[in-house]
Amino acid sequence: MGERTGQRLFNVSIGGTQVLTNFDIVAVAGAINKAVAETFPATSDSNGNITVAFNYGTNGYPLINGLQY
Repeated sequence: MGERTGQRLFNVSIGGTQVLTNFDIVAVAGAINKAVAETFPATSDSNGNITVAFNYGTNGYPLINGLQY
């Protein structure tokens, strides 16, 4: 069976700023096993680092399958 809309909702922050709230991969993709790409501007800190945090939303665990900078 696979995931359904509303089954996995999580938050994403970049550099301490929340960019996605209760993000629902299946709802955005429109189906399971379908790719979703989200793009956000980011500025590195004084050490050249960009911090990306994946946090629990209202349901399920965060999920990521790739990250490109």
